[in-house]
Amino acid sequence: MATSRRNVLFVTIDQLRADCLFGTLGVGTPLATLRELAGESHSFLNHFTVTNPCGPARASLLTGRYAMNHRSVRNGTPLDAKMPNLATEARRAGYEPLLFGYTDTSTDPRGRPEADPDLRSYEGVLPGFRELAEMRAEDSLSWRASGACKRRVSVRSVSSTSCPGSPLNERVAMETRRPSRREIS
Repeated sequence: MATSRRNVLFVTIDQLRADCLFGTLGVGTPLATLRELAGESHSFLNHFTVTNPCGPARASLLTGRYAMNHRSVRNGTPLDAKMPNLATEARRAGYEPLLFGYTDTSTDPRGRPEADPDLRSYEGVLPGFRELAEMRAEDSLSWRASGACKRRVSVRSVSSTSCPGSPLNERVAMETRRPSRREIS
């Protein structure tokens, strides 16, 4: 009898304290959908970050190592390309790790020419992930940077994205507009 493989959805949220979602700080915060997802999932309610700032904390979360061991101790410090991480280990197990968001991983410069454009940004993708939804603040993909991407946004429903040449077209909807106070109520 064949066993069916389960899909895994691993959600992390940068810069959000747990008590903003589940505790006293979250009482007036309109995050009902996120709370519902967490209620139907395995949530790590006692997870604490091992370091600051966000880059090294994310590197620790994704490698399972303390910063003193992965050696990415400040934002922009590259991880060793040979270091195993959540995505590379998932690949070894036969999964395809898809990224909707960012990992902000600087490229390991060893073995790359000095003029390699990937070395100019800290906003790279952690090895092992296949990026489906690009969310870079400074080093956006050329199709986004060209201004050709026209995004419609809605808080209550996901709207389509119209981006000529975008690998995400028809596959991923992106939300960017801040909701008005009336929409939140």
